[in-house]
Amino acid sequence: MAKNLKIDKLNPDLTTVTVDNRDTALEISENGVKTGDLSCNNLTVDGKADIKKTGALVIESPASTVSNKHLVLSNITQSTLGTDGLGASIDFDQTYMYDLSTPVHGVDSGRIEVLCEQDWTTTSSTRDSEMKFKTALNGSLETQLTISSAGAVATTGALTVGSVSEVGSDTDKILMSDSGVVKYVTGANLRSYIGAGTSSVGALNDLSDVTYSSGDLTISSLDKIIASDFVVDSGASVELDAHNGNFVAKKAGDEFSVANSAYAGMILGYTTDGIDAARSSKTLTAAFAVTDSAHKVKFVAPPSGVVEIFVSIYGDFNRRQVYLGLSDSATYNAVDVTHEHSIYLPWGATAGDVQIDHRWVITGLTAGDSEEYWLGAKSTHIMSNILRWGGDASGEYQPFIMKATALPAATTDYAVYG
Repeated sequence: MAKNLKIDKLNPDLTTVTVDNRDTALEISENGVKTGDLSCNNLTVDGKADIKKTGALVIESPASTVSNKHLVLSNITQSTLGTDGLGASIDFDQTYMYDLSTPVHGVDSGRIEVLCEQDWTTTSSTRDSEMKFKTALNGSLETQLTISSAGAVATTGALTVGSVSEVGSDTDKILMSDSGVVKYVTGANLRSYIGAGTSSVGALNDLSDVTYSSGDLTISSLDKIIASDFVVDSGASVELDAHNGNFVAKKAGDEFSVANSAYAGMILGYTTDGIDAARSSKTLTAAFAVTDSAHKVKFVAPPSGVVEIFVSIYGDFNRRQVYLGLSDSATYNAVDVTHEHSIYLPWGATAGDVQIDHRWVITGLTAGDSEEYWLGAKSTHIMSNILRWGGDASGEYQPFIMKATALPAATTDYAVYG
């Protein structure tokens, strides 16, 4: 036969109620009006609540809205030291087997705590709380997630986000960490946090190490650009300007250019004379003279200060030694006597025609200086030693060619100028 126990809140003397019977129903009423039933195996009320039930414990409330209270856990502890750190909690216990026959009950496995963030008073602004979620780690409860009164969420471990929708609206928000605090901000807010201002991304000079003015982009802290494929596609010109004059070419980190001289081999100046033009000639005398005012090359000295000067011209020679030299003026003025070379020495009493290709190596130039050299020539006798070039018909002469080519900086074993 079922047993029923009624507890009415009009009875002020009731302090302890113990019900321990599988068929017992506990009816709770207020002013004689039934307000609820609790069916359970064991209920003890004696300063603390200790509810035990073999099956599921179901608590039903007639509260009609979220603002009505459904289940209340109340901490009634009073302390003269204040309420900071005090609160209520829900604990989750587990049972495990000590051995094959001995169970261990009431082992901490989790807890939800709601704590006062400071001492609460009659002033509402002091009544702030935080919620902590704890799990068991190596036998002890450790805080894994904390929600502050301000809504800030702090996690002890890594926060894994399973899915984030990608959309393109300017009003979309971004998750970011501000000194360990995760914030949900707009793009403008994010740019402000990283010191990039709040304007659109078109203003490159909002970054602290970047300046952008009149089309010039300067990144003061940029050391290297790393990319699987790197393409520079300019609608106009491409300019390389190394202020120390070092230009390096590498393969997988190994430099193959000589002494930072990847510019070596670059043609700095080039002149031709006589392409599809009436053939011309210069009869040599015993004194050096510029072969023609057009026989020159102009260039800017490379970072190494070393260039190779090359000339190609046809020689119609008659049993006399021929010399070529470099002049720094259209009226012959030797760049240096060491650049006045013997280039043809006839053999025996016969004459000879030859295509002359000759080179000079000029060292000691100042990088960035503009230089201009003319070809000079002479013969040991005025007897029919002639230089010829150009033509506008078949069987004539090639054009005169003179060019300046950059050479690498002097480097032991790799670029030796002795």
